[in-house]
Amino acid sequence: MIEAVYTLLKKYTSFKTVRHPYSRLISAYKNKILDQKDIGFIKKGHLNSIERRFGSLSFVSFVKNILFEFYIGEVNPHWKPYYRQCQYCRLPTKYLLKLETFTDDLIGLQEVNLQTNL
Repeated sequence: MIEAVYTLLKKYTSFKTVRHPYSRLISAYKNKILDQKDIGFIKKGHLNSIERRFGSLSFVSFVKNILFEFYIGEVNPHWKPYYRQCQYCRLPTKYLLKLETFTDDLIGLQEVNLQTNL
């Protein structure tokens, strides 16, 4: 099964979309702390833990909490590095597209594919 996936991925133009790590942190802070949209995050007591450990719900406290999670080995998947998530980096990939410049990157990818398929 895995071999078949690798064979298919080698035949086609493969790409992954990634976000800049700082963009991911800022987005997570806005979602989890400022807007408090993740009810599960709140119900699990993460806001209280951050405030208790670091004295506030500031961005600095949020980042310190993430570093603390890495230290104790309990990293939330929302800010876990891509390379540590399942088999993401093991799949053959020809191109990396950045979410921050996705439209431009996609246009560039189309141009590359047009040139290589002539």
